[in-house]
Amino acid sequence: MSCSNSNSPVDIQFSKISGKCDMKCDYKFNYSSSSCIATHQSSFISLSYDSSSVSPVIYNSIKYNVSKVKLYSPSLHTFAGNQAAAELVIEHTSTQGTNPLYVCVPISKRDVNSDVSSVLNKIINGVSQNAPSDGETTTISIDNFNLNTFVPFKPFFSYTANNFSVPCDQKVDFIVFNITNNESINIKQDDLTKLTELIGPSGINSVDGTPYFLNPKGPGIPGDGGDDIYIDCKPIDKSEEETTIIHDSGNQSSDFDFESMISNPIFQILVGSLLFVLLLFLVKLGIDKIYEQSAQFS
Repeated sequence: MSCSNSNSPVDIQFSKISGKCDMKCDYKFNYSSSSCIATHQSSFISLSYDSSSVSPVIYNSIKYNVSKVKLYSPSLHTFAGNQAAAELVIEHTSTQGTNPLYVCVPISKRDVNSDVSSVLNKIINGVSQNAPSDGETTTISIDNFNLNTFVPFKPFFSYTANNFSVPCDQKVDFIVFNITNNESINIKQDDLTKLTELIGPSGINSVDGTPYFLNPKGPGIPGDGGDDIYIDCKPIDKSEEETTIIHDSGNQSSDFDFESMISNPIFQILVGSLLFVLLLFLVKLGIDKIYEQSAQFS
């Protein structure tokens, strides 16, 4: 059921971007492979996704797990007023009780072979043959079904808004990829035709006025930043961007380190001064000896 007064999904236009973000919309993912159970709904196909021992997503230092995957046609988000042929919405729940995270990937109509088009072909044909009626469920046989196939390492938009479906008052963090991000995120015409015969339009309209931001760097992979510790610093009248503190994870020892001592500049100055004083003493001693010998022969 859609929410009539929601401020999501949004119509995205580059001229209306509110600003850039990277540390405030830091998205890292590495999904695990899963089985695929598809449920035929009136306006979307719902796909189950197996839980994994390690949370596959980190968003702003918070871990998330996949809860649902939904395939819509046409897309929910629009791009300068235009819908994509389809849209995959990956819904995540937080391990810390924060806002759900929806990762939205628009799918374009292109008659080219790709990993995404192959997976979509199997899903759509499986539902068409084995779950043609609303509410029916079927297991789709897909080797190495993995959401990594769908999510591109490309720039994305982010915003926070009310959910477009029940519960309508729920705040959701959205990540939306651009329709032109990756030509391999595509569906073939025959599969699109069959998909639109299975499901109808969602009836959810995109809206204007909700601020959204651009992450020009795109997503990362969990762990690619090492063992950095992220601290959310919020001093008064200062930026709320996170500060990264890098700790040396190597072994530390309290034992005496002779090599470090002799390379210390202060130690080198002291030794140099002592050697200079010793040299002066030897020179003076030599001069006194010479005078003493000269006095004996005079």
